[in-house]
Amino acid sequence: MERAQPGFSDLPALAFVAAAGLAFAAFADYIVGLPCGSKWYAAFAGLFSAVMIPLVIWRYHTAKLLVYIAFLFALLALCVAPWNPRKRFLADLYSIRPGMTVSQVEARMKRYMLWDGRWRSAAAVSAGATQHGSAAAPNELTYRHSDDPMYNADLGIIKLRDGKVVSVEFSGD
Repeated sequence: MERAQPGFSDLPALAFVAAAGLAFAAFADYIVGLPCGSKWYAAFAGLFSAVMIPLVIWRYHTAKLLVYIAFLFALLALCVAPWNPRKRFLADLYSIRPGMTVSQVEARMKRYMLWDGRWRSAAAVSAGATQHGSAAAPNELTYRHSDDPMYNADLGIIKLRDGKVVSVEFSGD
């Protein structure tokens, strides 16, 4: 019987930890909608590195180091890639800067629903979304990206003064 190379036998365990870490981070990202640069991604990297680094160092093998590096790059890609509806919405919302005009905001956010503060269908909101702001908040534009129950209360709130953006905030579901 042929013996495995020293250190290579730990590779499946390391790959499992890397896959579990990525699955956990993806699940948390999808459910919670973590913003990129979030401390949560650093926490995921730190938590799973604490398990993976001893596996990499113990009976060192280059393949184990490559699995660990691939894990870190995959975690980074998960952080920056707009792979779910909330991430695309957040990317567009946070691209709006103070000083932009209402027409610039509308052009950037045209694929989303302008919300007037009443819970009703997306078609009704889009059809009647001609005035800026609602009666309750006349100096705000509030957008939603989905009617899916998982995301239907994700609101992008853009505060205006004299027809220009003053601030942008996200209120998660």
